[in-house]
Amino acid sequence: MMASLNNTWLGQRWSGLEASEQRLLKIAAPLVLLMLGYLLLWQPLQTWRENSANNQQQQVQDLQRLEALSGRLVPVVFLEERQWLALAASAGLRQVKLVEEGDLRKISAEVASPAMVERFLNSAAEKGWHWQTLNLQGTPIQLEVELRPL
Repeated sequence: MMASLNNTWLGQRWSGLEASEQRLLKIAAPLVLLMLGYLLLWQPLQTWRENSANNQQQQVQDLQRLEALSGRLVPVVFLEERQWLALAASAGLRQVKLVEEGDLRKISAEVASPAMVERFLNSAAEKGWHWQTLNLQGTPIQLEVELRPL
């Protein structure tokens, strides 16, 4: 085996090295390989395992939170456009515009007082819809709200 190694380019380079250089390479090469194995294999594997354990723990916590809320959550009632407009009118909202984007409902309207906004949001919450963003501006109040089912 050594004879065939000596006939190759690598074998010729090896035999051209001094004994101290050969000893250094015999010691350093395995250390470098171990370090590369650690940096390229072991460390990423450890990071992945830690992240997956953290993700699993986060999922368990989320599930526990949702189970705790399950008794208090109101079932979602999906309303048609005319039902949303009627709900808004019953709370005192005027010039109501509704935009549906998947499960998201964007409502813009004119409101006389913040109490009417609160009444509308409470009515929507009774139907299982909760606000995600809320923007109130000017006088009379221009309302823009995004509602999402829980």
